[in-house]
Parts: sequence; C-alpha cells; structure tokens
Amino acid sequence: MTGTGTETDPFVVDSWSEFVSANAGNSQKFIKFADSDNKTIDFNDISSAGMDTIVIKNYIDFNDWTLMNFYTESQTALKIETIREGYFRIKNLNFLNFYHRASKATFILLMDYESASSTFMRNVMINCKFSGCVDYNGESYFIRNYRKVISKIIGCSFNIEGKSDNDLTLILGTSGNPFTDYEIVNNT
Repeated sequence: MTGTGTETDPFVVDSWSEFVSANAGNSQKFIKFADSDNKTIDFNDISSAGMDTIVIKNYIDFNDWTLMNFYTESQTALKIETIREGYFRIKNLNFLNFYHRASKATFILLMDYESASSTFMRNVMINCKFSGCVDYNGESYFIRNYRKVISKIIGCSFNIEGKSDNDLTLILGTSGNPFTDYEIVNNT
C-alpha cells in the first residue's frame, strides 16, 4: 500500500486485505484501488461461508474493480457512513453476483452522522454497478437513507433478482417518502 490517505495523495491499495486495513478507524481518508491487470476480488476465495457487512467510512475510488460472489445473511450488506460535505463516498465500483439473504433487510444503508436537519448535498455513489440476487422476508429495501440528508446517486445501474415477501423498495427516502432525499441522475 502506498500514499498517505489525503485527497491529493490517497492510499493506493491492490488487495482486499490492504483495503480493509486502510478503511479501518474513524478518521476521514481517501482510498483508491490500484491499476492492475486483475481487478477482481472474489469473496469465495476470502470466505466461502459468507461474510458480515462491508462498512465504508472513507472516500473510495474502486477504479472499476469488481467485488463478486459476496454472500451475507446480515441485515445490511453494505453500510456507507457519510460524514463530510462535498465528497463522494464510493465511485467506480462493480458489485456483481452478490447474494443477500435476510429478514427486514437493507442491501445499502446510507448513514449520516451530521445533524438530522442538514440539507447540504452528499455525493454518495457515482458510476457503480450492482447485480445480484436477494432473498428477503419482511419489509426490505435495496437502498435506504438512515437520516434526512440529500444524497446523490449518479450514473449507477441496478440489476436485482430474487424474492421478497413484500414489495422491495429500491430507493427510499426517510420516513416513507420515496426519492425525496435523493438526486437520481442517469441511473438505470
């Protein structure tokens, strides 16, 4: 791993273990996945029995790497913690062939630790692709905003298969107000 974790000199990682190490802690860091001939992380190679929630605390450019075969029975598969104004949280991520099985599930949970009344814009996901299968019981969401803060989801694509006992809400704002807390731009 190289870099110092600043905006102008991000940590550059080229493996899942380096990413986990760089992403640890509570300080705000910038992380970029390296250019590489092989840009795939296969979670079957890491834990074929499945894993817990992936927590994103920092500003991460996945640089078109693919995370694949992620299996979890946790309530949330991907938690993105948003703290500062004006920065993306994740971009250029391919999250493919996932399988999420849970009751009252949320695949992506957006967490905001600023004031609940905050109204400034967050760039949460840019140019990300999600494709996989869900098996949900009870009230479930693919993307859910934890607090009332405006978030941007730009240029992302979602291909979700599977089942849910109730209607699966793809994107939901706070307090049952769909889309009110999001700016949806060029998504499919």
